[in-house]
Amino acid sequence: YRSGAGETFLTRVYLLIVNTPQECVIGGQRRAVEEAVQALGTTLVEISGVTVAHCEAVAEVAQAYRELHIFETSPPPNLTFYSGAWGKAYALTRDNAANTILAHALHGLDFPKTIDAAYGDGARVFLEMGPGASCTRMIARILFERPHLARAACIAGLPEESTVLRMLAALVAERVPLNLTPLYGVATTLLLTLIYVGFAQALFSWGGIWIRESQPLIGIFLAYYLVVPYRLLVEYKKRWSYQRK
Repeated sequence: YRSGAGETFLTRVYLLIVNTPQECVIGGQRRAVEEAVQALGTTLVEISGVTVAHCEAVAEVAQAYRELHIFETSPPPNLTFYSGAWGKAYALTRDNAANTILAHALHGLDFPKTIDAAYGDGARVFLEMGPGASCTRMIARILFERPHLARAACIAGLPEESTVLRMLAALVAERVPLNLTPLYGVATTLLLTLIYVGFAQALFSWGGIWIRESQPLIGIFLAYYLVVPYRLLVEYKKRWSYQRK
């Protein structure tokens, strides 16, 4: 578009990242960005301290940037990798990894396209391991009412231990196979498993009608009201002992 003075600013504003169908990240010359926001009639949330990337400005050093990211790859079996730039799954090879990183730097990211591709491939559970919960928030907006589970392992302002445990509890409630031995040890994990299996196989009666749908309810109950408090008590006890020393 053109400003009131007739000067073109479009070439100095770049679409860097598409977060959701209603949200994106743009960058470029400050005046151009501010005019673009004004022309679109939308709200600008400024992000400070960000380096130049996700646009054609990287083209000047594209080859060197690609060579900087050439490493041998050892992809684990039965694990699918997705490219935010290509918006699809790809085979993790030495060249493909460097190419997709360069594509991210040159052309930006299309997060909705990537999530839709994973969902189309059968993914229903999305876990965010990094700091914050921005991806979890965006996934909820992208998939909206489509059946899915999105949880973050680290949320600003919340206790670290309980955040991880609540994520695990949500997985238990959805009957996702988990190995809790690293958290609780073999004995405690075995005891909790026996309790869960025993209750889950029980029959509940309401008004003379017998049902066998207790597994999700029991999973939620045990995860939130037994497993989480137990783990928190253990952690707080360790902290208290350390502080006393």
